[in-house]
Amino acid sequence: MQFRQTAVVCGVALAAVFSRPTLAADNVISGGIAYTHPVEKGIDGLDLDNQFGAALDYRYFITKEWAIGVSASESRHMFDVGATELGSARLLPVRLNGQYYFDAGSGIHPFLGAGFNYAYIQDVKFDNATIDKHGSGGDLLAGAMFDLGPGVRLTAQVEQLFLKTNLASNGVSLGDAKLNPVVGSVLVGYAF
Repeated sequence: MQFRQTAVVCGVALAAVFSRPTLAADNVISGGIAYTHPVEKGIDGLDLDNQFGAALDYRYFITKEWAIGVSASESRHMFDVGATELGSARLLPVRLNGQYYFDAGSGIHPFLGAGFNYAYIQDVKFDNATIDKHGSGGDLLAGAMFDLGPGVRLTAQVEQLFLKTNLASNGVSLGDAKLNPVVGSVLVGYAF
């Protein structure tokens, strides 16, 4: 599965490089806030709460239409299975994706993207339960970047992360926990 995701990202990047001979000089580095809403599957009764957290983002524009993005966000969630509270853990998914930008005029640039994510699961505080400290999967995103002035960019986006890890309680595996968070972010950045 990871090989397929890597191949798709590499294909998008190569297509971007060869689709237009003129390179854009823009790099955009941004920071902001993310709202993480897990869409749990795979284990009956698995429930994580929704949380706000910090987000960082870097985009390299190969052309004015194509960019490669690297981003990360963090959020701490309470994990429940049915009526049993397992505890809390912090999700730190790191994403790599290719992005295509449309020129809507007036400094508005809607975009679509796809890639993959690798998530670290840290600061686990579970009672009688364990979780794998990492997970991975695909990444889809859509949003818009707004030019606010010389070098200033505002980005609003929504990402669907496909994230799977293993969860166990009292030494017994509960199976694959598909956390699949939807992450909405608002970022303010600087283009250089």
